[in-house]
Parts: sequence; structure tokens; C-alpha cells
Amino acid sequence: LDFLLFEPKPETSKEFYAEIPVAMSIKADYHNLAIFFDQVARLSRIVNIRDIRIGPAKGNDTKELSTNCTAVTYKFIETPPNKKSKS
Repeated sequence: LDFLLFEPKPETSKEFYAEIPVAMSIKADYHNLAIFFDQVARLSRIVNIRDIRIGPAKGNDTKELSTNCTAVTYKFIETPPNKKSKS
């Protein structure tokens, strides 16, 4: 499994959480790619893999695949408590 690209992208804020995307480009055979996706699924934090594009890798080895995808994790956005006014 070779990471050719691991590029964090800007956060996207939603109502009460933010999405944190990471663009990835991976070169691996089918078996190792499947193991990688399985290990991501078992992480203690939620990580979704989106926009998966798989094709043959360029080069002499026909067993390797070139995969481009985006891994997205999330974080909770806390709203600051309201300041109490003095009476």
C-alpha cells in the first residue's frame, strides 16, 4: 500500500458539527486496499470514505490498482454558553 497523496482539505461547518476531509491517492493490490478500508472502518472515530475511484495503476505491474478517494471525519462544534447578565 503506497500513499501517493494525503492532502487535508478545509473544514466544512454544518449545523452542530464540522466535516474534515482528506484527499487520498493510493496504489495497492486489491487485497491490501480492502484491508486498508477495513481498518479505517474499525477506527474508534467515524471516518467515511467517499468518491472512491479505482482503476488499473500505470506501470508494469497489472496487479496494482490506483485509488483516489476522500476520507471524511467529523468533529462536534460546541456553542459557547450564554453570558449571564448582571441584575
